Amino acid sequence: MRAKQPRVRFGMRTLGIAAATVAAAVSAAVPATGPADSTSTNGAPTVGVVEYNLGDDAFTDRHWLHGFGEMRAVVHYPEKLTRDKGTAKLPVVVLQHGNQVPCYSLDAADRTWPCPRGVEPYPSNRGLDYLGEALATSGFVVVSPSANGINNFMGAASQNARMIAAHLRLLQQLSTTGGGPLSGAFTDPDTGLPKAVDFTGVLDLSRVGVLGHSTAGEAAMYLASEDNRHELPAGVSIKGALSLASPAPSGFFSTLVTDEPIAVVSSGCWSRGNEMYFQQARAYGGKRGFLLRVRKANHNFYNTEWTVGPGPTDGDDSGCPAAKGRPTAEDQRQLAATYARAFFRYALYDDYSGLPILTGDEPAGDVETDVETY
Repeated sequence: MRAKQPRVRFGMRTLGIAAATVAAAVSAAVPATGPADSTSTNGAPTVGVVEYNLGDDAFTDRHWLHGFGEMRAVVHYPEKLTRDKGTAKLPVVVLQHGNQVPCYSLDAADRTWPCPRGVEPYPSNRGLDYLGEALATSGFVVVSPSANGINNFMGAASQNARMIAAHLRLLQQLSTTGGGPLSGAFTDPDTGLPKAVDFTGVLDLSRVGVLGHSTAGEAAMYLASEDNRHELPAGVSIKGALSLASPAPSGFFSTLVTDEPIAVVSSGCWSRGNEMYFQQARAYGGKRGFLLRVRKANHNFYNTEWTVGPGPTDGDDSGCPAAKGRPTAEDQRQLAATYARAFFRYALYDDYSGLPILTGDEPAGDVETDVETY
């Protein structure tokens, strides 16, 4: 099949976008047109947050000879969904963090799984909370699993993807029947106290989006690819996948997605390997693809838990010197939230209001970027 010619735009830059909060900036950039929701005093939909934790060894993968991991996730959701079941079902977006040490300790001897007594798991999935909140304001239920266990043992794309599929299976069971392991399992992330949320009949698992940061970008594309969809529960369909600041695909797995929209955000001061994936998908006649090259961005700034110390491996991992025009962590996160919301509204809601952001006709943030599309 003949490759489609890319549309390329260079150097798109905003002129004075205020960064009061990520959620406010995103709401202004991409209007929500999904189900009506209750709003806060500033007009943004109110977002609820719960967590579930089924144990440190609740996930195992029969395809691997060793290793196990937790089944734990934080969930952001529009609060009104549990009070007004008359609205349409909401699509689900999964946010998967990348590889990091499993335990929050400066002592390498403590970095194992499960974490030793008195040592907390590294809260990498909470580092994507800003994306969860931004997407929940626009009509998505957003699930961000923790992957410390499987990353400790292996963390391969296929293993990560099957863990995501396991979470989707539990959510499908909960939404369909109101039962299963997640029934009554929700807690308040801040207090640890039980928190009742009724997701029965709320989740639309036929419209799922997956965003993978860092090494999880390959896992997102793996699960969305035509070759691997049989690993999803029956009735669960991925309609869009986004790779955020990921290295080059390993080449060990089939990850090509050509019949659903994909998006790739690369970091110009870290690895731009996932641009290779975008080029491959385009060459094979992909349905619709978007590439955003953030010229001077790094990798860690997209995860708030990896951005500042005193963690064992976090901080600025840029390959660029500190120089004028280099985005701050806040700049990068505002851009990621705006771009992710535009993409998933397009892919899961058929909402074209954010398409100019994806095509480069409107800026995604106050950051220097290059855009390609097919």
